[in-house]
Amino acid sequence: MAKLILQRSRLGAISALTLAFATVTGCVTADDRLAGRAGQGAAAQNEDVTACLKAETFYATQQRCGPNSRFASKAAMQAGREKYEDYFRDPSPDVRLIRAVIAMEYEKAKASIKDGANVNRVHSGEDVGLTFPALPIDQAASNLDLNMVHLLLDAGANPNTQRKPSEPSLLVGNILTQIATTMPNKELNQKRKQDGLKILEAVLKAGYKVTVFDLEAAQNLGQRKWGPPHEPNDRYLPEAYRLVLASTPPTIHEQLAARKAAFETADRKRDEDYAATVQRKQQEQASARDAHVRSVSRVGQKVCQSAMFTGDGRSLKATVIGYTERETDGRVQIRMRGTDPYIPGVLIFKDAPLQPDQLIWDDPINWNAC
Repeated sequence: MAKLILQRSRLGAISALTLAFATVTGCVTADDRLAGRAGQGAAAQNEDVTACLKAETFYATQQRCGPNSRFASKAAMQAGREKYEDYFRDPSPDVRLIRAVIAMEYEKAKASIKDGANVNRVHSGEDVGLTFPALPIDQAASNLDLNMVHLLLDAGANPNTQRKPSEPSLLVGNILTQIATTMPNKELNQKRKQDGLKILEAVLKAGYKVTVFDLEAAQNLGQRKWGPPHEPNDRYLPEAYRLVLASTPPTIHEQLAARKAAFETADRKRDEDYAATVQRKQQEQASARDAHVRSVSRVGQKVCQSAMFTGDGRSLKATVIGYTERETDGRVQIRMRGTDPYIPGVLIFKDAPLQPDQLIWDDPINWNAC
């Protein structure tokens, strides 16, 4: 099942954690659902059946075996039919309802509501095999299941119900994301967008209170130039943007402007702090280098440098030792004293044989005081 997450924008107003995972499995044509994975080989069908029978949660089962899943083969649907139906024999009408909504089972959802299901109950996710709280109206909207949305609203679903007290409803943000999502099938793509607009109108008419997060999502998506090859002029997203703006009170616009200003101020502060840190580190490095050069350039200072010597089929690492005799124009004259450990034989250092009392000129940065 494809999952889409409305990503947090640069301003940080939309948190991926607080958004529903917008499922699109149900938003397919009847032919697409019935075809499943037609034409696949026996081995592939056996794999589908095995995956269906091994599924441990309702969510996984409806994906692998459900009649409304784009990913279930006919063989898997048939083999897992009883297992799938058993999930709808749960004694709790609330549990049966959320499962029916996710699986796009309209008649099962209708029966659950008739049996007294609470359409505004927030489920922990364990009842359906999800890792995030599940709310019927959110799931129906994310599926772009227009009939299910109307069923829930008619039964008293409150579009402003929060899945977590600390998190605002992001119902409209999810619907906008679905409308903005382009599917490869042209007819399916158009139907998704049409249903998305109708669902958006329905929840707004039902009293959904547009949040700062919804408004920013609408603005961000409204600025995008959607022009896939099969749909050069997408009129649905601008219309969705218009609907959201028409339902947004002035206070929400003010809050969003304040949020943007706060984020911009924070961005500037972060950039300034970073620049100050870089400058401080550069100054510290320059000071350390100056101190290093002064130390090595001091007359009489013992100085060392690690070097690798090769010869006679061997390679040895040793420390070259010398003493600073004078400094001129940023270079130092060093009198060589030998190596530690001592390496017998002729050694080539600085492109010349290394000999006791030999004088060389070098950049002091290449040496260490020792």
